[in-house]
Amino acid sequence: MLRHHQLTVKNFWYPSLLLAVLHLHAQPVPEGFIRTPRGLWVKMIHDAGAPKARPSDIMKINAIYSTGYDSVLFSTYDAQTGPMQLTIGEPAYAGDPMEVFALLGAGDSAIILLPTDSVFKNQKDWPPFARPGQFIKVQVKVVDLVSKDEFERRRAEEAARRLQQESILIEDYLKRNNLSAQRTASGLYYIIEKQGNGPKALSGKKVTVHYTGRLLDGRTFDSSRLPGREPFSFQLGARQVIKGWEEGIALFHAGGKGTLIIPSVLGYGERGAGSIPPNSILIFDIEVLEVK
Repeated sequence: MLRHHQLTVKNFWYPSLLLAVLHLHAQPVPEGFIRTPRGLWVKMIHDAGAPKARPSDIMKINAIYSTGYDSVLFSTYDAQTGPMQLTIGEPAYAGDPMEVFALLGAGDSAIILLPTDSVFKNQKDWPPFARPGQFIKVQVKVVDLVSKDEFERRRAEEAARRLQQESILIEDYLKRNNLSAQRTASGLYYIIEKQGNGPKALSGKKVTVHYTGRLLDGRTFDSSRLPGREPFSFQLGARQVIKGWEEGIALFHAGGKGTLIIPSVLGYGERGAGSIPPNSILIFDIEVLEVK
């Protein structure tokens, strides 16, 4: 029920993706590369002729990160990874490939060399793989590029479509299991077994909950009732949990028990989380132990 945080370009690509880099030897810049104002090296592989990125545009890319000698470190072409999404903006740090991404358009591809001298310039202790005069190589292809407004329109349209499909699946689940649930305007389904006679779960309150989370096929993916586990506490309204919990827990008082059936748009969405597959409908049996 914890929120799924999107990874930023810097946090994801530096240094966590690069800890596996092999020791490199100093290397010259290959032919055909042009130096950017911020000290990166770039070589255009294909210019599709499409409009180039503008600030706040949403770009989807495939990328392969490797050593300068082509030992692959990370690839979005791996089956379980898929294209990465980023918002075009100003480069945030020395060696930020955003400088080059902002020059590309849909269908374009390029190779970027990130000098370790720039990437790790302000770090006291360099990673063991990094040596002066080396490069990190990024092969990038732009899959899609849209304005922020268009991206939001597409996302809302897709969310509405998915919610409609999942509502049919939830209604079928309720019918097959002879359950009666109420539905909120957002698409959350809930069953109140016991309302509870303690304080109401309101935004800003600390709530302590026992829960068991299941998928629509009955598989349990998490439970606070497992041996060695304890009830889960969080602050309601502080965005510490998924939207379905924010809305659903607030329907109960302390002492309340019930079930939340959460469509994926109010859960972990298209990314999933851990053992929860992407676009999963979630079922939580919950008991609100305390509100304070």
